[in-house]
Amino acid sequence: MKTSKFKNTKETHQFIQDWAQQVQANNSTSYQSVWVDTRYGKTHLFKANNHTPNAQDLIFFPGFRTSGLFWDANDTIKTYTSDFNVWLLDVIGQPTLSSPKSPLVKGDGYGQWLNEILEQLHITKANIVGTSFGAQLVVKLANAAPEKIIKAAMLAPASFAKPQPSFSIIWGLIKGTLFPTRTAAAGFLNPSLTPETKLATQAKELLVDFIHHMMHNYTNKAQYPYKSPDQELNMLKAPTLVLIGEHDVIFNTQAVIDRAQSVLPNLVEAEILKDLGHGLELSAAVADRVHQFLIH
Repeated sequence: MKTSKFKNTKETHQFIQDWAQQVQANNSTSYQSVWVDTRYGKTHLFKANNHTPNAQDLIFFPGFRTSGLFWDANDTIKTYTSDFNVWLLDVIGQPTLSSPKSPLVKGDGYGQWLNEILEQLHITKANIVGTSFGAQLVVKLANAAPEKIIKAAMLAPASFAKPQPSFSIIWGLIKGTLFPTRTAAAGFLNPSLTPETKLATQAKELLVDFIHHMMHNYTNKAQYPYKSPDQELNMLKAPTLVLIGEHDVIFNTQAVIDRAQSVLPNLVEAEILKDLGHGLELSAAVADRVHQFLIH
């Protein structure tokens, strides 16, 4: 087990809560906080307030060094809320309100933790959407409880190929560690974006605020994503959509598509998205695409 750290947990939790309020104030969807007790400590989720009776649950898993609310930083969750009961997960060990403890990434701990959350929430089946590291968490859940996934969408996904971060990402991380300024925070974010992402100015400022704060106050100890073996990916038996941006700065796009096509037993579609980068969860066009997959 690994334990990440905040320089001052109380102050950073207050920052996250204030930041979450600002995101919601700018967007169409509001949320309530839900807490679940797990083997790794308390886990936090944002539950969209517009509950739809008899609708399926839809849970979003975020990427590394982000929080669940990154999924709605650009006001894209409104695409889903009329058809689903939406949950945004704060992953343990990440810069979130959840426990700082996390399991070893190559074990079954993440899968057991995710299954435990579903059991605590009395969710027997759900649609799951994961981006980057969040897509690897989809695979972890599939290995722990494959029957609980109705459909899966994997964006800019870890698991299929070894991470190969571009120089711009590596340099942004180094610069942010040595000189944690707002300029450095923007420099870390920018390589994942393209003009086609169509990120609102205010949304970008809030994302930079979050990254900047965590550069000063968060020490990551959670293990990074890895290339999953075939036997793990074979367990994802639900209908699956795989999307990756043409200009992804973490993964080789063609390698991801080729492997998805070769190992996923129920792949519906795998596509490279023209003119987009790694930050697919911020794109309204991608949200529309995922939504269409989930409702049909």
